[in-house]
Amino acid sequence: MIGFLLITIPFILDFLTEAAVRNFYIAMGITIIVISLLTDYQSEVENRETEFT
Repeated sequence: MIGFLLITIPFILDFLTEAAVRNFYIAMGITIIVISLLTDYQSEVENRETEFT
């Protein structure tokens, strides 16, 4: 959700004329989305369950 918000900030706050600012927010949003897609959140939960059994 934060990634999508970062991508939309330049459009909401009218940063479209500022190329560096626009590109920064879009790049950071895409980076956060990609990292969240590559992260295996379930792995840590499964490891905790096996430690207690």
